Parts: sequence; C-alpha cells; structure tokens
Amino acid sequence: MTFIPELKQRDMFGVAVACLVVGWVVTEGIGSLETALTLPHWFHKVVTFLTLG
Repeated sequence: MTFIPELKQRDMFGVAVACLVVGWVVTEGIGSLETALTLPHWFHKVVTFLTLG
C-alpha cells in the first residue's frame, strides 16, 4: 500500500483538519481572554507556540 491511500484509510486528513480547527479556536479564545483576565502580553505567544507543538 502506498502512503497517501494509507492516510486516507486511517482518516488522517480529517484528524489533521480537526486539530487545526481546535488549535485555531483555542488561540482565538486565549486572545479574547487575554484582555479580560489581564494576562501578560507574552501569554498569547506561549499558547500559540504550545498549540503548534
């Protein structure tokens, strides 16, 4: 079996899209809460870095 059909069979593309959406929602949510909770400016960068990792 080749690589791309194996990924399709395991639905890895759907999982990747779901991870991207959840990461985007978390990053946007933290951006909104940053001002409301008076979090330090670097906190948003740390959450974005951890979401990407």
